Amino acid sequence: MNTEQPNTDNLFPLIEDVSTIEGLMKAFYEVVSGEAGEVRQWKRDASLHNSKAIYSYYSMINGESKQLTLSLKDFQKETDLMVLETPFYENEINREVKIFGNIANVWSTYETRLEKGGEVVRRGINSLQLFYANNKWEIISLVFDKETERNKIPQTFKASCNFKIKKIRSRLLPSGFSTVKQLKNYRIASSCMQVFIIWYVRSISLSSPIEKRIKPSVNPISACSSIGISLDVEVPGALNNVL
Repeated sequence: MNTEQPNTDNLFPLIEDVSTIEGLMKAFYEVVSGEAGEVRQWKRDASLHNSKAIYSYYSMINGESKQLTLSLKDFQKETDLMVLETPFYENEINREVKIFGNIANVWSTYETRLEKGGEVVRRGINSLQLFYANNKWEIISLVFDKETERNKIPQTFKASCNFKIKKIRSRLLPSGFSTVKQLKNYRIASSCMQVFIIWYVRSISLSSPIEKRIKPSVNPISACSSIGISLDVEVPGALNNVL
């Protein structure tokens, strides 16, 4: 198997990877997932991190649990040894984000599988410290811990319906926005996002005034117009990404 990576230095970072926290977290889990012996996307991974980023976690060494702190490059080497003969797939099931100015802390709950679409063998939480500079988010440091019988993931950090809705909302937003509140026309955009989600999931209960006037089969853009809401921001192909 060819384990050499093509020269892709000039491709990274990808704008969609670093312009929003949503994009960064999506890339964070994509780069490490793959089949046994498959070359991981380490150059893309490096573009998500500060050049001095560190990883810290507990590991069993000679039967004793010890804290390790590694550079990104050393952590990638450790991961390569692990996935040499074992498929490894990791995905996010919940995320809590706190932002102040140019700094952000992300609590990301994950599931690990040893075959694509297989049984979950491990869960845990990644805590990422991010910094925003030069029009991009980057990972400054990361600490993580896995779930055990004595160390259960709190209900607050478990997978939730709200997280799934947030992911749908973020995928419908125009490029460059990580939350609806970042849009200039917040009230109009927020109302339209609600209509999009109602139309997408197609499982509405006709309870609110806005829902009573919209049928699930109606095109959401037309639905916005029919209730007097006009979207003054361009959302090219947004719906195609989720249908």
